[in-house]
Amino acid sequence: ITDHGAEAIRIALSINSITLQMLNLARNQIGDAGAVAISRALEKNTALRVLNLNNNQIGDAGVGAIFAALLTNKTLRELNISYNQIGDPGAQAIGETLLTNTALQELNLRKNEITDLGAIALGRGLSINVSLQELNLRDNNIGVAGDKAILDALKHNITLQRFIGNNDNDTY
Repeated sequence: ITDHGAEAIRIALSINSITLQMLNLARNQIGDAGAVAISRALEKNTALRVLNLNNNQIGDAGVGAIFAALLTNKTLRELNISYNQIGDPGAQAIGETLLTNTALQELNLRKNEITDLGAIALGRGLSINVSLQELNLRDNNIGVAGDKAILDALKHNITLQRFIGNNDNDTY
């Protein structure tokens, strides 16, 4: 559907905010502009519970817009943004939102471009987040410092039930 189709979906979600609960937009070549359009719908939509944006072309600007929308959206529970192009600035935006978001329960960030800097920002948000129950960070570029930040955050987090870390040995 690309970015152009994402704009049409934004319009539909804005009109039809009381019925659609799950939206799968995986493998649709959605980039940052499309993610921004979707974020505008998330600001108003009160029904959507599950959003799959797996395997698109969303980068830091797009994920930043989505997570800015999640500062006010209280209904989205599951977000899959795996296999995209999210780096440390995007991870920092996610970490900031995790500080206050109380709705998101599952977040899949597998196979992006997050390094230690992004993992440290995620750890800050994760340490006080009270809703996230599952986090997948597998196949990113997180090193020892990032792993430590996430593991330190897990010591303070009381809601996370499943954590899939950067490699096969980091599943808790």
